[in-house]
Amino acid sequence: MTKIVLAFVLSLAILSLIASGSVYLVQKHVLKTAAAQEYSFWQFSLYILGYGDSPAVDAGMQLVLGIVGIIMISLLSACLTIDLFRRAKDVLISNNLVIWQNSNKGYCASILLGNRGQTICNVSVAAQLFDSTGETLSIEDNTFSKPIVISNHMWRVDLPVKIGSFMYEYFHNQYKGDGQMQLYVLGSFIDASTGQESMICKEYRFKDVVAVDREQPFALASSASGNGQVNSRSHKNARWKQFRQVEENASARDSFREFICSGVTRIDMRAAIPIVGGNGDATAMSIMHEAHNGGDVQSMSVAVDFSQHEGYASKPDFCMALVQFLPCQDWGPYHDKNYRLEFGLSASSGMAAVQLEVKDKTKAKILDRCLEPSAEVVNYSYSLREMGDRERWKDVQELCFLVFNRPEVPEQGSFTIKDLRLVEGTP
Repeated sequence: MTKIVLAFVLSLAILSLIASGSVYLVQKHVLKTAAAQEYSFWQFSLYILGYGDSPAVDAGMQLVLGIVGIIMISLLSACLTIDLFRRAKDVLISNNLVIWQNSNKGYCASILLGNRGQTICNVSVAAQLFDSTGETLSIEDNTFSKPIVISNHMWRVDLPVKIGSFMYEYFHNQYKGDGQMQLYVLGSFIDASTGQESMICKEYRFKDVVAVDREQPFALASSASGNGQVNSRSHKNARWKQFRQVEENASARDSFREFICSGVTRIDMRAAIPIVGGNGDATAMSIMHEAHNGGDVQSMSVAVDFSQHEGYASKPDFCMALVQFLPCQDWGPYHDKNYRLEFGLSASSGMAAVQLEVKDKTKAKILDRCLEPSAEVVNYSYSLREMGDRERWKDVQELCFLVFNRPEVPEQGSFTIKDLRLVEGTP
């Protein structure tokens, strides 16, 4: 920008000097006016540029140069504006919003952001939802930000699709609501070479949303992680084609539609760990996992052994299957939509009681229930609203099933938890 401004200022100065010099020479040597005889070249030139006053000399040239100056400034502004538009074309947002499922069975919606021109800085991306009347429904700020983005690089921006999230509300409305929401993604940046700030805007219609069956949502993004840089320099032209179109997978679309319409969030029991209280006998319990219905439904079988083993001074006090959420999960949105915690429970003969506990980050119990299992599967359902106010569900850290060593409990036994999930209830 400094170079452009200096070039225009220098051009205007040279033009002014040539004009004033020409008038001076004509006035002095051709017309031989008295005023021209009084002034030196530089005094006359400054007068023509608007400095000083001489009633004997026509002020018309001053007006002409003033008009020329205005035109030059207008051209300067136009040049800077054109350069701004040109730079905006170098920064791209992908045409498709791509849905994909990660290894933890969680969904994300991703876009690509790329820079094909000179280095830019202070790059940020935000998304916004509008309803059919144009009223703002939700804003997702700072979904992506980076202090500097060099030329010929692209980044992936991931927007999680989970209950209460910005994208969940959008897709839930598109599939189950009236489909009238409008989604916009805005990217802002500063051209590092000129200091000009610019913004690009992309509207995503529902036809622009595609689903893929791979964890890397864009074809050549194998070297990128979430909100990360795509570094591969091979197949340069093919890389940029991703901004125009991504091919959809029909089965992935069907799976996502089923998820977003079901109002069900399954809790991954594969993360459960065995905890033995009292003597710390690790052999006192074991956990086995099974998957059903193509892996969507999980079951967890917990075997306990309260007999006293060699090398331990006492029997265990309790055995616990612990599902720990790190970082804590915010179940406030589930509370808002009246979700219920549901699961099926069965147990071996003599297993009289299994304790269910849900704790927050301070280890305070949000939910504490004694369950009475049987050989047949018994289904349990607990409304989050009935179990406590919203604040209590904001920092869920632990969910566990315990069996205490009591006289009425056999030394050896087992229990099974099936399809632990959060299910949307009636508001």
